[in-house]
Formats: sequence, structure tokens, C-alpha cells
Amino acid sequence: MLARRHIGAALAIAAIAGVSCLIRLPGFTEGGFASHDVGGILYEAMLLRAGGLPYVDAIELKAPGTFYLATFLAGPEARDIAAFQVAANLVAVASLLVLAALAWRLWGARAAVVAAALYALHDAHLDSMDANYVTWAQLPAVAAGLCAARAATWREDHALRSRSFRTWLFGGVMCGLAALCKQPSGVVLLPVLFWAVCPPGRRDLRAGLAVLAGFLLAHVPVALHYLARGQLGALLGGYVWNPWGFEYIAHNAAGTGPARAAWEFVAAAVHFLALPLALAAFAVAARPRGHAPKDVLSIPADTSAPAPRGHDPKDTSPPPADASALPSRGHDPKDMSPASADAPSAPSPPRHAPKDSRHVPGAMRFLLAWTAAAMLAAATGLRFYKGYWLGALPPLCLLAAAPWGASAPALWRRGWPRLIVAPLVLALTMRAAWALHLTRDDRARPHDEGARAIGRWLGERTGPDDTIWVWGWHLWGVHAYSGRLSASRIYKTLGLLTTTPDDTWRSPAGPAKVLTDGRAAQQLLSDLAAAPPAFVVIGGTAPKHEFPALRRFLADRYVRDHGLRFGKVEIWRRADR
Repeated sequence: MLARRHIGAALAIAAIAGVSCLIRLPGFTEGGFASHDVGGILYEAMLLRAGGLPYVDAIELKAPGTFYLATFLAGPEARDIAAFQVAANLVAVASLLVLAALAWRLWGARAAVVAAALYALHDAHLDSMDANYVTWAQLPAVAAGLCAARAATWREDHALRSRSFRTWLFGGVMCGLAALCKQPSGVVLLPVLFWAVCPPGRRDLRAGLAVLAGFLLAHVPVALHYLARGQLGALLGGYVWNPWGFEYIAHNAAGTGPARAAWEFVAAAVHFLALPLALAAFAVAARPRGHAPKDVLSIPADTSAPAPRGHDPKDTSPPPADASALPSRGHDPKDMSPASADAPSAPSPPRHAPKDSRHVPGAMRFLLAWTAAAMLAAATGLRFYKGYWLGALPPLCLLAAAPWGASAPALWRRGWPRLIVAPLVLALTMRAAWALHLTRDDRARPHDEGARAIGRWLGERTGPDDTIWVWGWHLWGVHAYSGRLSASRIYKTLGLLTTTPDDTWRSPAGPAKVLTDGRAAQQLLSDLAAAPPAFVVIGGTAPKHEFPALRRFLADRYVRDHGLRFGKVEIWRRADR
């Protein structure tokens, strides 16, 4: 019967993953950029393939992990967006399956189905910019939680201590990979480290050191690559301590008061995560106390193990004065089982607990710490884009799926939950399903027709050794579609050549201004003068009239090319071509 229930849960999770694939189906076949940040990822991958280095040959704000992934996953030239998106969609579905495995480890089969369904209702919508940085960071972040859960369980068995230590080490590696794909996602290190060092009732510094060692170990291949090129300082200055990134955070924080920031944080969290937030809050409030451990149900994962019969150290009552005070261990005449008189009796689970609930010490504390860390990461820059909230989704789904929460069958059978909570949950579920419908339609439409047309046009008119320069965030994909690198280290202009973007999850950006006296403007002019690109492409929204020095440079050495007209985009061809 138990095996049948597990098989049913596995089939249900497989069906949920199948539905997730259907939602993401356009990303398997469309082959166009849904996120212009992906244009930046592929540009850096092209740079790596050409022998260059991010942070050295291009000024970059993002973590380098996705750049290296794209060199393997984006085709032989590291610029095949279709192949890259297929891999990203597979990674996204794998994140769902690993989350289900983690829920199964923590709470059992029924909870795994609940957590997977709740996650699948939200992840594709939050990650609508598929193949973006957060897509790749999510899988190692969830895998770090699974490693921590397994290590925490094995730590309780002296015979499995070495296996537990290795798993903590591997969990640290997963935390490092998450940070390498997206720096804010690296905050998963904090709850994993907390669980490793502070299990209930004691300290385990050895496990904490293993997590930290694994985190550093994940960075060794990239560090060795830069070290071999004599550019380790550039990696540290671009990835670990990027001045442009800190300026971005400081700029947005300076323009937003504490009260406004707090309001935007709460409003965005509720808007994007209303259902998992509500169910997680209910599960935390309904957590059993007194008769069960603070973190989990007191049901061992291995029910075949004998229950200890010694004095419970948490029990403050005095032990029996003599053996006669102990309950009789003889065979009960009413008991027809052939059990031995000396066999210890197994503890009976609480009536509201599923039979396959697990006992993972410290699980609730870990999930609460993970939620807090992920929420803080989502507030980075105080812009609260929906993709930022994807990192907070796994711990919320796991909290909601706890055996005393949404996965408790008795919860929905009687009383006020059925009359009050159930209609609210149904309404929020329908809202999330509608958002998934809109997301699927949005994924079915390419968002980069201009970049495709311009990239193809430039590719036909340039050679492999030619360079171009593109101004406009919506044109970053031109590099991948044309196969041409930038003539300047300033291939991204937001926050460098122009002011830092100030748009948020619900407010549009104000007009950008050119920082004509900034370091980036001077470097751009120097780069273009030293090696003039074959073509310069300026987007229609770029504030080109505020940069007279660039206009003079173009007027002196370039001519307008009207061979391709696309909106307000300007294409300039070098005069000697």
C-alpha cells in the first residue's frame, strides 16, 4: 500500500512536470530572445570563445557562470539562442523536480506533490524572461537545499557521518554555483551554513567548514582560468566587488525612502507570491507544538529502527524509582501479534500526521532562514522585478507543503479552513493559472525582431574579423545574430554611458541621460577612435542627441546607411567601406 502511494505521487509529479513543459513549449521551438539580458550572456560567451575575458575585454556587472555555460550550451559558436533556450527550459523543469525531491525528503510523498504543483503554478510566470540568469541559478540553489536536508538526516547516524560531511561539502558547491550564475542567488549559502553549523541543540563547526570549502571550491575553475591569464584581480573586481554594481544599489537606495521601500517590498511580494505566501504563513501558524519537536514531526524516516527507551533528556520528570514503576513489557493477552515480549513498542504518530512524514532535524528553521535570505535578495536594488522573486518561491512552497499545512487532508474537510481559506486559495490559484496562460502566449511571440533583422543584415556585410558597436539595450542580441564582437569594452551602456535605470516592478523608467563627463563615455570614444568599427547601430530610444562628441565622431568617419530601415534605428557605415 505504501509503495502504491509512492508510485502515485511519482506519477503526479511527472504529470506536473509535463504540464510545465507544455507551458514552456514556445521556448523549446521559438528560438528568439525573450530577455535582452540573454543577448549579454551570449556576447560574453562569444568573447570567451574568441579568447577574451569578461571584466577584462568587456565591462560587465553580472556573474560569470552563465557565460561559461553558454560556451557549451549555445552551439559551436556560442551564439545559438534556440539551443540555449532549450537547455534553459530543461534546467527550469529540473529545478521543479529537484524541489519535489526535497519536499519528499522533508515531509513525504503527498507534500512533494503539493510543493511541485504550487511551484509549477508560479515559476514559469516569474521566469518569463527564459534563459536569463535566474533560470540557471535556481537549479543549484534548490539542489543546495536538497543536499543540506540529506546531510542533516545522515548526521544523526554515527555510521553515516562521513557521508554527511561529503554531502555538506557538495551542498556548499551548489551554493557556489548558484552565486556564479547570479550573485543574489548566492544568499542560499546563509541558510545552508546556518543548518550545518547550528543543528537543534548543538553546534557542528566541521559541517560549516565543509559548506564554506564547497562554496570556494565551486569558484576554483573560473579563478584558475583568470589566474592563468594573469587577470585574477579583474575577476575579483568584476564579480566579487564590482563598483558599478554597488553604485547601482546605492543610486536606487538613495532615491527611495525607507517607508516607500518597505511598502514596495510588501506590495510586490504579495502581488507575485500571494498564494505561496498565504499557504506558508498558515503552515507556520499551524505548526505543532508541545507534543512534537519544534521543527518537525517526531516520526523517524526509517520506521524499521527500534525506538529508544532510555530517559528522554528533554523530559524533566524524575525517572521511576524502581522497575515496578515501569509499564509491563509482557505479552498482552488481547494482543494476537507474535511480537516478542522484549520488542520495544513504536511511538504512535500524531493523528494529523501522514504516515510517510519524515523527521529531518532543523528543517523548519532552515526553510524560514532560506525564505528570509531570498526575500532580502529580491530587494536588491529596490526595483522588485518579478524574476527576483523566483528565488523566494522554493522555500515558500516547501513551507506550504508541510504535513500540518496545505498537504494535511483533514485541513480541507471541516471547519473554518474549508469555508474561508478554501475559496481564497481557489481564487488565487485561478489567478496564477491565468498568469501562466498569459506567459505562454508571451513566450510564443519573439521580442527581438529588430535585433534579428539587423544582425542578419550586418552579418552579410561584414567579415569575421570586423567589429561593430551597438547602443541600446534592446539591441544587445545583434552581436549574437551577426556573430560580431563589440569594438569597445562598453557594449552595455545602462548605468555606464547613461544613468542607472530607475524603473521598478510597476513603474516605467524615466528618460535616460548621457553621462558625457563619466569614465565610460571617455573610454568609449577612445576605443572607437583606436579601432573604428565597421558599423555603428544606435537604437531609437538611445539619447544620442545628448552625446555631441559621438555625433561628431560619426559625422567625420561614417555615413548613414539606409539599406535597412527598422523603426527609428540609425545604422552608420564606416566611410572607407
